[in-house]
Parts: sequence; structure tokens; C-alpha cells
Amino acid sequence: MVDAIMNFRSEEFFDIKNKNYGLALTFESYSFCPHTHEFTEINIVYSGSGFHTLGNTRIRVKSGDIFVIPSGTVHSYENEDNLCVYHIILCDEFMKKYRDELSESPGYSVFFDIEPSFRSNTADKWFLNVNGSTLRYIESEIRKSCRVTSEKHYVLNNVIILNLICFLCGEMDSHISGNGRTLSDSGLSLIRAIEYIDKNISQKITVDELARISNMSASTFCRHFKKHLGIAPVTYIIQKRVNLAKRLISDGTSTKTEIAQICGFYDSSHMDKYL
Repeated sequence: MVDAIMNFRSEEFFDIKNKNYGLALTFESYSFCPHTHEFTEINIVYSGSGFHTLGNTRIRVKSGDIFVIPSGTVHSYENEDNLCVYHIILCDEFMKKYRDELSESPGYSVFFDIEPSFRSNTADKWFLNVNGSTLRYIESEIRKSCRVTSEKHYVLNNVIILNLICFLCGEMDSHISGNGRTLSDSGLSLIRAIEYIDKNISQKITVDELARISNMSASTFCRHFKKHLGIAPVTYIIQKRVNLAKRLISDGTSTKTEIAQICGFYDSSHMDKYL
């Protein structure tokens, strides 16, 4: 008999009357069975080592490793050597409120969207790793967040959390583009292609165009894309359009015709076929 996978709801962590804030938590000697949660998490391995499983991919993690766990994703931890993990929990209301501003930060799409997708399909380590002084700065900000949250200073806490998110996105941007980057050329090319998709989702996007951006043939590009994301480029583009359309419909600020245009569908009828 397969054990049921636990699902954690936002109400178990947040004040139900005020969920527009981030929340920092600390776990030591950390092991946890497969579970999901209805919020986005940033996980920071502060010390020790262990294994993290995301979907079907099991990766060894150590001090300084930092990565995002998207909402609804099955994952687990195994403690190997006094694994200490800090969690920054971002409920859907928080992400909805600040997503547009945060998405302007360099490295945001790679940190929150692209790298988690890669990690769920390959054991290659593409996530962020920071050195001791940077890790100590992050720890001090997390402890500050814990203190002001316990005092219910939610606005001040959001300032701390937002500043920390922007800092981590900047670190990720440097990680993938700096002289010390560990990504392969093909990996970096895929990131550029996916960023192009995100920035041009309202336009017609072809595989030949993405292959040209990636400096690959169309067949090579498709092979690398499916290896790292588990699906074909065309399927990925449709999923991105559908997810964006669902979010905009939920926001309720645009008509279906406007949403179809924003998301790159021919018209609302075309969009409805995928919703």
C-alpha cells in the first residue's frame, strides 16, 4: 500500500486573516517524508548535508545550497549529517501581490521558474550555492524576519523578505552568467531560450527561432530541451500560456479577449480549447 502524501495548507502556517506576508522557519537535523504544500518555498541549506528529492530526482545537498520549491510539488528530505534547512514560505496571496515587481529583478525567472523545472527532470546541480559570508548575511535576515513576525510587524517583515528575495535573485543571476558559473554552454543557452519565451509569450514563437537563439540546430535544441524539462518546446509554450491565462482570469481585471491576446492565443475561442 502506497503511503498518502501529506499536503500542507497555508492556513497551517499563516494568520488566516492576513496571508500577504512571507514567513521564515528553521529546521535542524531535518528529514521529511514526501509532501506538498499550497505555497512557494525558498529552501536554504545552512549547515550539514543530506538528500533532497523533487519529483523523481534525488540530489545531495550541502551547506550554502539554495533553491525554490514551487507550490504543489512533491518533495522530501533525508538527513545525512546534521542537516539544517531554513525555509522562506511565500503564500499565493504574497506572490500575487508582489509577483509583477519581483519579476523585474534580474535572475527572478531562473530562480523561481526555470531552475526548479530543470531540477525536477535531471540530477544536474543547477541551483544556487553561496559562500560563508553570504550565507551568514542570509541567516541574519531570516532571524530578523522571524523576530518581527513574532511581534506581528508584517509590513516590516515584508520589507525584509522582499529585499532577501531580490538579493537571492541577483545571486542567481550572477551564478548563471558570471565567470565562476558551473552551467554548461547548452544549459545557459536553454535558459536564454526560456527567458525569451517568457518575455515574448504574447507573440508567435517557433522552434526554429528558439534554436537560433540557443545556437543549436532545431533537432539538437529539442533533444536538450526535453532532457532538461521533460517535455517538448511546443508543449512548454502552451503550458506557459495556459498557466498565465488561468492566473489572469483569476485576477479578474481583464476580459477573456484581452487575456487571449496577452497570452499569445489567436482569440478567446482558441484559448478555451486549452483551459
